[in-house]
Amino acid sequence: MKSDKTRVIEELFHIHKVLPISAVADCLGRSEITARRVLKKVGYYSSYTHNSQYYTIASVVRFNSYGIWCHDHICFSRFDTLKETMIRLVDESKAGLTVSQLSEILGMKCYAAVHLFHKQGTFNHIKRGRGFIYLSRQESIYQNQLAYYTLHEPLTPQAAIELLVYYVDHPKANYEELVRVLQKKHLQATTESVESFFKEHGVKKTPAY
Repeated sequence: MKSDKTRVIEELFHIHKVLPISAVADCLGRSEITARRVLKKVGYYSSYTHNSQYYTIASVVRFNSYGIWCHDHICFSRFDTLKETMIRLVDESKAGLTVSQLSEILGMKCYAAVHLFHKQGTFNHIKRGRGFIYLSRQESIYQNQLAYYTLHEPLTPQAAIELLVYYVDHPKANYEELVRVLQKKHLQATTESVESFFKEHGVKKTPAY
């Protein structure tokens, strides 16, 4: 049977969704230590944004496919901490994630956090343009991500220009021919990267056989 304090907490959060611990304590008329004890009984999450100052309860959150739920720009994770959430996101990605991709998923700017966690040995990373792609520290996952990224690595601006120049003169060239042309110029290209480039720009090409 639920206690009066538990019912008060549930009603409070179903109205306000997220609250700082001070507001929970005020509502209960108890100390913050007692408020945390009641929250623990109910089942709670603390935010990974706003210095973990906000709380919500398990019956309120509606996590998305990444295990993230945000309310009024205050965000919570199924995996609790920001660090553990980033690890899960990177580990479960096919080819690693950039800082901008992590920021978009997490709903916050996270360059400083990623840089700190990388220095702590949380992630592997590889250079991409002016930035980095962060990969798993688990060796088997890392090798799979690296292989996938190498196969699907986007064309460089120079390779894209050379590809378009050749394509204008040879519109019937298939993917394999286009890849050979770029590789002869010592430019990195795969059938997958060339195909992705044309799809991204709405150009239909004959598949390579």
